Amino acid sequence: MNDSSFVCGTDGNFDFIELKDWLSFAAELRNGFAQSFGLSNTAEIKGLPIIKFGRNQRNVIMIVHPFWDLRNIREDNWLAEIKAGIDEYVAQSGGKLSIIDTFNLHRRPGWCYERLIIR
Repeated sequence: MNDSSFVCGTDGNFDFIELKDWLSFAAELRNGFAQSFGLSNTAEIKGLPIIKFGRNQRNVIMIVHPFWDLRNIREDNWLAEIKAGIDEYVAQSGGKLSIIDTFNLHRRPGWCYERLIIR
């Protein structure tokens, strides 16, 4: 992937062979994680899987691709729009945003849950 224009789905385009079915895979991982740890409020924002939890569902877990850099979003795109909406939601509700990538969620769900609890 030596293409500087490739944004790995942050534009909402998952038609590339390496991203095909990633959203459904992420949703399956989210569902398994939520069921394993008693988190019942699963949803999607523009197709991106999330989990709301805590008192009044004020906290949000975003399920993301491991290549996405959410600390340094440089373009105004699908992912930036979703994250901005979630940031606004948690700020207004007094909650926290947690980010779990599908690499870790698939291989280390217990570790992911531990990271949530430590926060």
